[in-house]
Amino acid sequence: LHAPAGQKMDKEKVAAMKEHKASLLQRCRETFSRADAPAGKKGPVKAQDRAIELPANIVPEYVQGVLEGISWPSCFSRNNVKPDDVPYIQAFPLGLVLNYCLGLCVSRTVKLWPNLTTLLTHFIAQSFPAFRYTTIQLNRDYSAKLHVDGNNHGPSYIIAFGKYTGGELWMKDEDGDLDIEVTEGLRGWPTLKPGTQVRGKLVNINSKWLKFDGNTPHQAMPFKGQRISIVYFSRKGFLKIPEEVNKELSAVGFRLPGE
Repeated sequence: LHAPAGQKMDKEKVAAMKEHKASLLQRCRETFSRADAPAGKKGPVKAQDRAIELPANIVPEYVQGVLEGISWPSCFSRNNVKPDDVPYIQAFPLGLVLNYCLGLCVSRTVKLWPNLTTLLTHFIAQSFPAFRYTTIQLNRDYSAKLHVDGNNHGPSYIIAFGKYTGGELWMKDEDGDLDIEVTEGLRGWPTLKPGTQVRGKLVNINSKWLKFDGNTPHQAMPFKGQRISIVYFSRKGFLKIPEEVNKELSAVGFRLPGE
């Protein structure tokens, strides 16, 4: 709280501004509290989530059917991946997220979708039981533009589903055979200026797992049809998460990194 140079603010105005700020913070904490929506039948669990079963053997076709059948929220943020010609995308995270009031905490979506979360944590554990991660990102029917995942730590796994053509994952690779143009600056890559041509390779991830580095420039290629992708990754700062967050994520199957 600063007054214009050379002036002093009235103490009552300062107190009123501080009170207003404290009120806003409290409302934010009440809205996004870690304990605001306990998982289970007594919490805000949708009927769609209660209908999700956990098979002994989770096949990609089952996961695809579940994800095609749920309601997806509209996401107006994530401008680093949102195509420039659309107002929003269909996407949401499950797991550890950054809340500006609480810091690193469990996403509200875990509380809304506990069965879906458990299904997806068990899904990757079947193929990669040793892989550790904090967050699952779900995406539907949009091509993520060229970007880097600057808040990620370590490797990621990605897989896609759907009846579509195109939609490969392009990754920067000097040994690749496809050049694309950089249209805006990329975090951590100052040499890749807008207008630069950068070489990479295409990888088909339809019902196929791919381990990759999210801090390397990548994008989803244009496609026709319906396409859903899942990305498993660790968010920076995971060593600082509170114990209650660790326990809540572990309870729905997250295999959190230890160091």
